[in-house]
Amino acid sequence: SVLPTHCKEVGSMIAKFTNITKSSIIKRENSLNIKTWENIFIKCKESENKFYQNYFRILEKELSFLNDNWPKNLPKAIIHGDLFKDNIFFINDKISGVIDFYFSCEDFIAYELALAINAWCFNDKKEFQSKNYSSLMSGFNEYSSLNNEEFKSLNILFRGAAVRILVTRLHDIIYHPKDALVIPKDPEEYLKILEWHQNNTKIKL
Repeated sequence: SVLPTHCKEVGSMIAKFTNITKSSIIKRENSLNIKTWENIFIKCKESENKFYQNYFRILEKELSFLNDNWPKNLPKAIIHGDLFKDNIFFINDKISGVIDFYFSCEDFIAYELALAINAWCFNDKKEFQSKNYSSLMSGFNEYSSLNNEEFKSLNILFRGAAVRILVTRLHDIIYHPKDALVIPKDPEEYLKILEWHQNNTKIKL
C-alpha cells in the first residue's frame, strides 16, 4: 500500500526533475491537452453508449468549466505526465526507478503535481489521504515551491488531471476490441476523484 514516505519521495523527485528540465531547450507539446480531451469526449459521446450517459453529462459540464478557467501563464518544465504507481519503483521506500516517458512533454509543473496527487493521494475507496498529500507537497517543497498563481490554480489542475484520465479510460472501455488481451481500467475511479475535487475546492496543507 502507498505510504506517506513514498509520497514524499514522489514530491521530491518531481521537484528535482522539473528543476533540471525547466531550462531545457528541447520542447515537446502536450499531445493530451484540453483540446484533445474534448476530441476524445466527442468520440465517446458519438458511440451513443447508454451505459455511460451520466459520465457524458458530467464531462460536458466539466470540460466547459475547464475551458473557461484553465490557467495560461504558470511555470513550465518538461514533465513526465504519467506518474502512476506502476511507473515508479521503490527499494527500501526510496525511488529506485521511473519508467514510461511516453507522455512526457512541456507543461505546467503544477499540472505534473496534480496528476501525481490524484494518483497517489486517494485510497482504494477514492477517499482523499491528507497525510499522503502533505508528504508529497513537503517532498516537493524541499527542492522547489509553488507561487501564488500556481496555488490558486491547483483545484482547476486537479480537475483537469482527473478529466484527462477519465476521458481516456472511458474511450478505452467504450472502444475496447473484443480480442484485446489488455483489460481496460475502470473509469469510475477517476469520476469519483473528479467529483471529490468539485466538492473540495480548497485543500489546506
